[in-house]
Amino acid sequence: MSVVKLRTIFDEIEEKVRIAKLLHPDCDECLYRGQPKWYDKITSTLYRKYEFAIENNQLKIEDIESEVFEEAKKYTNETDEFEIFTALQHFGGRTNMIDFTKDYRIAAFFACDSHYDEDGWIVILPKTELIREQIEPPVNPRNRVEAQKSVFVRPADTGYIPREACDFVCIPRGLKSPMLKYISEYHGISTTAIFNDLHGFIRNKLIHEKAEEEFVEGLSDYMSVLLSSLGNTPLEKQRVLEESEQHLTEVLRMRMIPDVYKQRGNVRHLKGETELAIADYDKAIEQEPSDAEAYFKRGDAYYANNDLLSAITDYSSAIDIKQDYSSVYAYRGDAYCDIGEFGLSTMDYSKAIELEPNNAFYYSKRASAFRNENKFDLAIMDYTKALQLEPQNAVLEPQNAFYYRSRALTYQQNNDMELAIADYSEVIRLAPDDAEAYLNRANLYSTIGKDCFAIIDYNKVITFNPNNAADYHTRGRAYRSIDEFDLAIKDYSKAIELEPNNVFYYCSRGDAYFVKGEYNLAVNDFSKYITNESDNAIAYFLRGEACFIKGEYDLAIKDFSSVIVREPENAFAYSRRGVAYAQQGKFNLALEDSSEAITLNPGYAEPYTTRGTAYLDMVNLDLAVKDFDEAIALDSSNFLSICGLGYIHYLRTEYVSAIEDFSRAIELNSEVALLFYLRGNAFYEKNKYDDAIKDFDKAIDLDPDYADAFHSRDMAYQAKNESGIKGDS
Repeated sequence: MSVVKLRTIFDEIEEKVRIAKLLHPDCDECLYRGQPKWYDKITSTLYRKYEFAIENNQLKIEDIESEVFEEAKKYTNETDEFEIFTALQHFGGRTNMIDFTKDYRIAAFFACDSHYDEDGWIVILPKTELIREQIEPPVNPRNRVEAQKSVFVRPADTGYIPREACDFVCIPRGLKSPMLKYISEYHGISTTAIFNDLHGFIRNKLIHEKAEEEFVEGLSDYMSVLLSSLGNTPLEKQRVLEESEQHLTEVLRMRMIPDVYKQRGNVRHLKGETELAIADYDKAIEQEPSDAEAYFKRGDAYYANNDLLSAITDYSSAIDIKQDYSSVYAYRGDAYCDIGEFGLSTMDYSKAIELEPNNAFYYSKRASAFRNENKFDLAIMDYTKALQLEPQNAVLEPQNAFYYRSRALTYQQNNDMELAIADYSEVIRLAPDDAEAYLNRANLYSTIGKDCFAIIDYNKVITFNPNNAADYHTRGRAYRSIDEFDLAIKDYSKAIELEPNNVFYYCSRGDAYFVKGEYNLAVNDFSKYITNESDNAIAYFLRGEACFIKGEYDLAIKDFSSVIVREPENAFAYSRRGVAYAQQGKFNLALEDSSEAITLNPGYAEPYTTRGTAYLDMVNLDLAVKDFDEAIALDSSNFLSICGLGYIHYLRTEYVSAIEDFSRAIELNSEVALLFYLRGNAFYEKNKYDDAIKDFDKAIDLDPDYADAFHSRDMAYQAKNESGIKGDS
């Protein structure tokens, strides 16, 4: 602490003394009194005891004083009234005398010797004629009276000195401890010098011992919580921290012990009272501005309060004081990370590593910063280094598990899924009950298509928490991926049972019902989802698909229209609505929707097929062929376009091309009787009667009630007989 600040206080006192002498011509000097906190009145101890009765005219101060004197005479051979009062004052009894001193530096001692969390005050009392009449100098000065340069002011009629008769100088609470050190070192004023008799020795010893006892108690309670050497219940910890704070506050009331503000700040910080903690660290720093740890601790409190810039400022101050403070570099690196300054954070972590090259945790922190910068290779190297440095033993297994988990996440971000899985396996080895590790590994297995392995891990996750709906839903998705639809539906249903208001689960179950072909159940589930998530276009689309498959084209069109309202550029919705219109024979509407779908997504085959079908119905065969050809170019296995193209070739009597098209379609789907019937007719027109008869036979086999096929087969047989052809040429 700079001596200049302390000297300024004394300069202010001397200036006010000079002014007092100018204002009071009858003042030859001033008296001084040190008060450790502000009092509204400068009173005697006797007045303070009976203030209410005196102010309400129930008692007079002089009468009370007389009673005290008569009672005190019974315990001493002394007969002089003032000497008896002096002795009472000396031993802490109540009198109507107020202690003053002729030395403002001694007053400064008393202003600073207690109540360290409040400002101290020096009272300046001009020694006017009125005051001189109230002064009672001891007749037989004792050692302590001499050391304290004591003067007693005895306001006989009132018991107090009016404030307007005095002036005041403040000693800020942060300067109390430096002031005590200063006047002890430069002026020889200390506890020992001021209380220089046996009574003073006993008083001083008792106070210091009590203060030290309170300090040790407070620190022990704090450490017991910090080291978890007591019950782990939050209520018990909070109780012990309260006791610790009370002990340390009592220390501050009695005596200044080094670091007490800092220690109480630590307790308050651990209690979560960060604002109070910061206030204590402020005081600690006021007392000792070169205390790097105090800046560090205050930085931590700011960090906990999410005041990151203030935290960084304090961490920087700690580093300025102590350049090799490795842990502060690491903490400042954390703060830089939180504000997105990853470059600065890696520099700080690197400095911490330079100072402590075998500290695994610092490598882990730097790895995290590298990961945030997408420097995954560097992050992986640092996590690997941390694992190499951390010894493999049971005590450190949780820490090693953390490193493996962090590296697994980095591998995952770097798309190294197999390595990520291997690290999660290590986490599980070290912490077999870590449900999150099983869940993360399961999700990775699903990502790389190993859903069977994922299901094994999901099973484990569910054993840890059998009432977590999300876990059942996730396992259901894995079952859905391997086409175990019944098991998927069972898991989705369990998730719904546990969280009946989670409409997303209904959507997932609806999807499983859909792929299983249970369209009514699918529609029911999609409807429950849509009721609560009316803005979700996907649900409308899926329900529209289910309705379409059920042949409920009006409902399908309504749902596809809802999709379009929400997503006006959804080509698939236009395409599917166009197909539904085509199924209803509304080819003009089908033409409009398929054209819009093609505009939005020209690389999608279905709308070309739909539009080609519409053109075919309108007998615009050239445009139909163009669209069917485009669809086939985009999707060589486009069954409907191949059929449509074959039909157009048939209409145009291009029977060879028609036969080729129908044959391609039959390769894709050999269960459609119409295709065999049409190809049979094309063979018939080419006089290939045996081939025609075979196709008509197949059409009848697929559809025994196919009357046109029977009729055409009869015609083929008749034509064959009439031509006398034994076999097709």
